[in-house]
Amino acid sequence: MDLVREIEHCDLLTAMNILSDNKEVSKYEPIEVSSEPLITVSHVYDSFISPDLIFYLKSRKIPKEVYSRFVKECHYWFKDSPEKTYRSVGFQNDSYGWELRNGIGHKYATSPKDSTTFLVGSSSCAILEGMFDFLSAVAYFGESFFENDIYVANGLGMLYRNLDRISRYKTVNIYLDRGIGADNSIDLIRSRMYDGVVIDHRDMFDDDVKDFNEFWCNLNK
Repeated sequence: MDLVREIEHCDLLTAMNILSDNKEVSKYEPIEVSSEPLITVSHVYDSFISPDLIFYLKSRKIPKEVYSRFVKECHYWFKDSPEKTYRSVGFQNDSYGWELRNGIGHKYATSPKDSTTFLVGSSSCAILEGMFDFLSAVAYFGESFFENDIYVANGLGMLYRNLDRISRYKTVNIYLDRGIGADNSIDLIRSRMYDGVVIDHRDMFDDDVKDFNEFWCNLNK
């Protein structure tokens, strides 16, 4: 149980749900290690009111017309220190949990942990790793990006839940980060495909670029 919490950046309840959903464990499933206390989101603001979070979004080169559509300002507190409130950029997942980023190195997620999807019934899909990769892709491709069904993993382990759906697409477009975890995830997707193709678009990045947001930032220096 503790290992699942570390892999998925989640609390105990979310870890229990993940274990109950996944009856088998893939050898390709990547591991990301972190720990976090239980989080309660107390307020969600549709418009950003904190200058530091606006500065953070601008530092990641995310246009206002993009971030105002897809992320919110979230205020939250931790179970072990409810008297202190924190604020982050929040990206909601399909189970109404939140991915939280604040630009000072902290990455948190509230329960329940899940991917975020934008489904239009397309025969092709695009897969990204996290919120800033998604926001960068929307800024880069524009509305044409939504001609794909979009899966934002919010942690590579979450892709496991969507493997059956992903394996049925005619075209799977990969925009994951560079790294062994993503490489293993791509191998896993390819091994589960029916008659579709998997296209790894990471060759659009320079060799020293780790993810879509870094690629986007370099274009907008």
